Amino acid sequence: MKIAVDGRGVYWYRGTGMGTYTGALWKILELYKKEAAFYTPVGWEFGTFDIPQDQCCERRDFWEMVSKPPPTIPRDCTVFHNPYHGFGMPSCKIPSVVTVHDVIPLVMPEVSGSPYREMFAETVSRGVRRADSVIAVSQWTKNDLLERFPLPEEKIIVIPEFADEIFQPLPQETVKSFLKESYGIERPYVLYVGGFGLRKNVAALIRAFATVASKYPDELLVISGKEGKNSEALKKLGAELQLEGRIHFLGYVPRNHLPFFYNGADIFVYPSLYEGFGLPPLEAASCGKAIITSNTSSIPEMMGEGALLIDPSQGNELEDALDFLLQHESQREHLGRLALARAEIFTMERMAEQTLAVYENLCR
Repeated sequence: MKIAVDGRGVYWYRGTGMGTYTGALWKILELYKKEAAFYTPVGWEFGTFDIPQDQCCERRDFWEMVSKPPPTIPRDCTVFHNPYHGFGMPSCKIPSVVTVHDVIPLVMPEVSGSPYREMFAETVSRGVRRADSVIAVSQWTKNDLLERFPLPEEKIIVIPEFADEIFQPLPQETVKSFLKESYGIERPYVLYVGGFGLRKNVAALIRAFATVASKYPDELLVISGKEGKNSEALKKLGAELQLEGRIHFLGYVPRNHLPFFYNGADIFVYPSLYEGFGLPPLEAASCGKAIITSNTSSIPEMMGEGALLIDPSQGNELEDALDFLLQHESQREHLGRLALARAEIFTMERMAEQTLAVYENLCR
């Protein structure tokens, strides 16, 4: 068995869930010593791979570029895997797999333009029909697919993602020293890590923090994520709510720095309105942190009892949850233990075994 993977996301979409997923496939095939060919921006690569160094290199034209299928798949490959919803899915003479992470443009049409939404619907429909197997990263995403596309249920296999092993509890002295020396952060803080699209609901977090900020004068709100078109509006909101000096927008934080931020936080908050999976809460859980996150979409399926779940559309619920956990250190510690136990369910070994089983079944 030799697997061909469209690996362009590792180069062109770093710092996103999809780029991370593609990197995880790369790592799994390397660690499990599977013969593989990865399609990269310079063509097909074979044998031993060095995953590109961590950096944020999200291309604005990623979807346009990745829509162009790889050239002829190497003849000795027996399975082809497309990790991008079917974008750039070639006509294959060998069995093929498509991973679908979410169908957000179809579920929340207000977050994407009409041309992209139409292209997305057409591309996903074609990709999942062409593929011999479809991997969904959550049961929620599988259900979304079944509601919107005429697919046999057995064609879709749910294989959850995992948090990289760099996300683990770290000694607090090490964490405090790193944050002070590298970022000048010495005060306790609430943390958000992720994007700034409207569905991420970061404005609700800023408003909730502003409501409780005077009660906890030492607490900061630290926001990590690559700045985009909504960043300035969020900074303006922080200024309007008189949070100068209390809110820190870090911009893009290198992946190997994130474990320090997760470990140093009092609380990790992720108030997203919709996720197909949602890696940041799992990364925070792997560091043993108290988490406040949403009771919507795939998040309860992933977090279970390992987080305090709130309705993200109700601002008072987020405000009350923040106030409660900031008041009660013992509850933060209890939630952190539950989160760490929950994270142990989502392992690389689990994703590897289930993904390799999909490949092997198609080669029989």
